[in-house]
Amino acid sequence: MEKSLKIQKEKIILKLKDYFKQEASGYHIEMVFLYGSWARGYPHYDSDLDLALLFSSPIKTEESLFALITQISYELSKDLGREVNIIPIYSDFPHPMLYYNAIILGMPLYIKDKDKYIQLKLESIYQMEDFQIFGITWQRKVAQDIIKEIIHAEFNYAKGRITDSLQFIATEIKEFEEDYSTKIWKDYKEDRKLQKLMDRTIENIFTALIEICGTILTQEGISAESYAQALSECAQRLGFSEEEQEILAKIAMQRNRLAHRYLNFRWQAIDMFIKNKLLILKLLTKISEKPE
Repeated sequence: MEKSLKIQKEKIILKLKDYFKQEASGYHIEMVFLYGSWARGYPHYDSDLDLALLFSSPIKTEESLFALITQISYELSKDLGREVNIIPIYSDFPHPMLYYNAIILGMPLYIKDKDKYIQLKLESIYQMEDFQIFGITWQRKVAQDIIKEIIHAEFNYAKGRITDSLQFIATEIKEFEEDYSTKIWKDYKEDRKLQKLMDRTIENIFTALIEICGTILTQEGISAESYAQALSECAQRLGFSEEEQEILAKIAMQRNRLAHRYLNFRWQAIDMFIKNKLLILKLLTKISEKPE
């Protein structure tokens, strides 16, 4: 790793440790792990930060957990100027390979109880050994999805016409309204094909919206270090309130939850689009009225 990147990594880790040292108690966090490229030593300057959190006690609802993780992601993304992806660690280990990468191969940033940490490591090893016997096919599928994501993840904010992107988003929203607006959690949960279709439609909307806002900022000589910043900065320049800017920033962060299909809370990300559709349409209207 080159020296400047190593220094950047040290600064990021120090900030993360300070943040969780101050905030862990208030958010009832038991342990925090950094995993992925920033933990394993092969990051790029713009690589996302991947964190796994274990909470002291179960959060009552998935919606409450989603809101909590989104808030923490937003605060860290705003402070660090990069994408932050957070997964919760559930006691029943539904994602043994992912948890193994975080707990065993990752870097502990905050540990409240060392004895519980040792127990968690042992459980992670046990679950992974069991998973390796039965989960080879699933592992291959995850690898294929990650490769596809790497291939399609690069955005060039300077390319494409804003008008074309606006038309694309309008088409995607219309398709969602016609095909999926009446679907509920039960429909989504029981139909894997429907999950992929709904995920992809909302991901397309979020991705195109981020690209449009990034293009506008680029044209004005402003750089955005994260998806959240791209939307909030664009909204600020178009006269949106601070509350609206924060909501749009949190919406931008859901793009990765849908793109990385192995992560949790995809339905909550879709629901966030549904609940804030009018705000998104307001942003699109403001953009459409802005001269290119």
